[in-house]
Amino acid sequence: MNSWRNQAACGGIVNDTFFGDPTAAKRFCRQCPVRPECLDWALKTGEWHGVWGGLDEDERRDLALRRRGRPRVPDGMSPLLQQLFYDRTTEILGGHLRWNGPLADGRRPQLRHENRNLSVYRIAFRIGHGREPQGSVTSRCGYDRCVAPQHMEDRVIRSAVRPAA
Repeated sequence: MNSWRNQAACGGIVNDTFFGDPTAAKRFCRQCPVRPECLDWALKTGEWHGVWGGLDEDERRDLALRRRGRPRVPDGMSPLLQQLFYDRTTEILGGHLRWNGPLADGRRPQLRHENRNLSVYRIAFRIGHGREPQGSVTSRCGYDRCVAPQHMEDRVIRSAVRPAA
């Protein structure tokens, strides 16, 4: 067992407290002398259930993504969906993010989440721009299977960048 656990404020507390209402669990965490060690342990081991180190599941996923240099989870987007997106990509020189997941029709990046097939371009756009895209989404860089959020453009961005002649 980790030595920091012996000093934790939650020692002897029923585990249901930390896997039910996060508000009650966070009260214990605020007074805990080993809160940073607890949070670090949860992030390193991939513990995504319950409250650890004063953060709930969504807050820890968000922090883990930011620590890896990835943007905050946009409002209304499931942190799990963003994690699934990044789990299926590889960073490439030049700021590209290559999609390694399934392709619809053998060419369009696609992700299955909650029994729905989703456009990876639209997910990447939401991550990069923090809003729903308008119209179709394309990658402006032209790199094969690039889904880097900062490379995504929707109709609004394309019309602002390339005004009609």
